[in-house]
Amino acid sequence: VVGVALVHKQWRALPWILLGTIVYAIASMILFHDPLKALLDDPYTGVDTYGHGTATHFFEHIDDIIGAPLRWATYAAVVGWVVLWWKDRDRRKANIALLLLTLLPAVGILLLHAYAWWKGGHGSLGLWRVLATGVPLLVLFITCVLARIWERSVPKSLTWNVIAGAAFVTYAAFAFAELRARLPMPFTADAEQRTILRVADVVKPYLTRSNRLYYLDPLLGACCGMDLWDTDHAHMLSGPHAFTDDNAGRPGDMVVWDTHFCPGQGGIPLDALLHNAQLERLGTYKPDEGTGGNGYEMDIFRFTDHARPSAQDTLPKPIP
Repeated sequence: VVGVALVHKQWRALPWILLGTIVYAIASMILFHDPLKALLDDPYTGVDTYGHGTATHFFEHIDDIIGAPLRWATYAAVVGWVVLWWKDRDRRKANIALLLLTLLPAVGILLLHAYAWWKGGHGSLGLWRVLATGVPLLVLFITCVLARIWERSVPKSLTWNVIAGAAFVTYAAFAFAELRARLPMPFTADAEQRTILRVADVVKPYLTRSNRLYYLDPLLGACCGMDLWDTDHAHMLSGPHAFTDDNAGRPGDMVVWDTHFCPGQGGIPLDALLHNAQLERLGTYKPDEGTGGNGYEMDIFRFTDHARPSAQDTLPKPIP
């Protein structure tokens, strides 16, 4: 947005664009005595629980992320945009604005996640779905470019209309075949989801009217029949004070830790639970096949009525 304002020399718009940042800085100064806290205090910084991978990870799986049809359409649209920029001088600023507001942010999202996974320490698990936020921007870019090319270049003759219609039908058939190949219907649970379902089946018998479940994965809560807002039975496993004050665990309460949510969003490493003298680990569950990164894992704990020695078990104790 700042780039568009600069291209169009809309200097008066710049203070309004920065208004949100200024408001956040003032609020941070009042609440935390640090005007840059909202910008620099990233909860994922330094979180390396998930490890790291290659810088080309997302590029190598781009067809798995956005699909081959959208990838080829993006290539065609990029070429089309270059032609528009060169030929359509009257709308050159508008075409530059289109590039700045659609394609470049989508590419930026890709590069930032690629860097986070390659560098590590940013809570990245290398999951493909994190790039989903850039897909609508790509679609908007492709649609606008093709619409402008059609408006400018294609004669309104029957022959051209037939050719364009045939091209559209061919592309639609290609996209539908790709969709059926990559998304079998009816949908079946993946390895991570099957692990969650197994854990839910294990945990449910331990949940009574007086027991609570500490967890973060929403699918686990749904499979256990938990109401997120019912704090008498469900608690979010988050932060260093997860088991203090009103959230203090009681004997029989269940805790489920997972590698997806708890280290990053929850800020709770597995060691913090393993060294909690009130918790007894009942089991560790992993999918049959890997799900990316260092692998997915769920650990089940139960609050006991007696303190145990704070030592990490070599092997998880099986549930009786």
